Parts: sequence; C-alpha cells; structure tokens
Amino acid sequence: MNSCKSLKEQVVAHWQRMHDGAPGVFKSREERPYNLHCAYCLAYKINNCRDCPIMIVSGQSTCRGTPYNIARDAWQAYQESGWAKEYKADWQIAAVKMIEFLKGLPDEGEEPKA
Repeated sequence: MNSCKSLKEQVVAHWQRMHDGAPGVFKSREERPYNLHCAYCLAYKINNCRDCPIMIVSGQSTCRGTPYNIARDAWQAYQESGWAKEYKADWQIAAVKMIEFLKGLPDEGEEPKA
C-alpha cells in the first residue's frame, strides 16, 4: 500500500477498486474484503482494533456495527457464483454502503463527529 496516502485514503481506495471491479481485481489476492487486505486492520488489529477509526465510531471490534459484514457476505456470494451478473448488484450496493461509511470516518487524529 502507498505510504504517502493516509490509512483512510488507502482503505477507501481499496473498497472503491473492489466495487469498480477493475480488470483482474478479483483475481488479485490483494483486493478482497478481508482483514489481510485492509490498511486499518494491518495497523490496528494487533491491538484488538484499539484506536482503529472504525472501532472508535462503531464501538465494536472487527468491523461489527458497520456495513462490512453485509458487504463481505455479498462479495462471497458473488465470488462463489463465479462472478455471475445476478450477484453483482447486491455486491456493489453493499460496497457503496461500506465506502460511504468509510468516507464518513474521522481522519487520523481527528475526533469523531457526534
């Protein structure tokens, strides 16, 4: 990941690439909705998500209380279908909800909005 971008920018860009389905994105092992591919998880998971902006806003670890689980499940259904078109819309709708959630997170060092 690009260290010049903020963690938030990296995470949003990752989800946007997955949503857009750029050529080869789903065959890439770096573009999946799992913690091994998330800049926030790589930075904060070692401390049980403490100080992760997602946890600060949701109040829960491992992205519970966010659109993540629905998006991950939609992605898995899309993948398991062999990338069938009938699953793509559900995935993209769920991904947009996650992207919107991520964009609303405070930047590093910024206090969450009440």
